[in-house]
Amino acid sequence: MVQQDISLSPIPSPDGVIAAVNGCLAEAELAVSLRGTWPGFPDSTHWPARRAGQRQVLEITFRPAASRLGLSVHPSRATPALRARSEAAVAGRLRMHL
Repeated sequence: MVQQDISLSPIPSPDGVIAAVNGCLAEAELAVSLRGTWPGFPDSTHWPARRAGQRQVLEITFRPAASRLGLSVHPSRATPALRARSEAAVAGRLRMHL
C-alpha cells in the first residue's frame, strides 16, 4: 500500500475536514462504500473509495487527535494510471480546501 500524509497544521475543524473530504471525493467521481471509523482509533473517520464498477482503490483516514489525514492507495487493485489520478485528484483538492 502506498501512503501519503497531508499535514493539518494548524488544525481545521473536524467537521470542516470531513466536509472537504466528502466534497473532494465527489468532485473526483469516487464513490464511498461505507464511511466509518478505523479500528483502534475511535476518533477517526475512514473513507474507502473507488470509481464506479471498480474495486476499492483509495482509502482516506482522518485522525483529529493526531492531526493526521492519510491517503492510502492499493497498488494491486487498479492500473497505475487510475491510482495516480485518484490520489492526485483527491490530494490536490484537499490541499485547496484545507
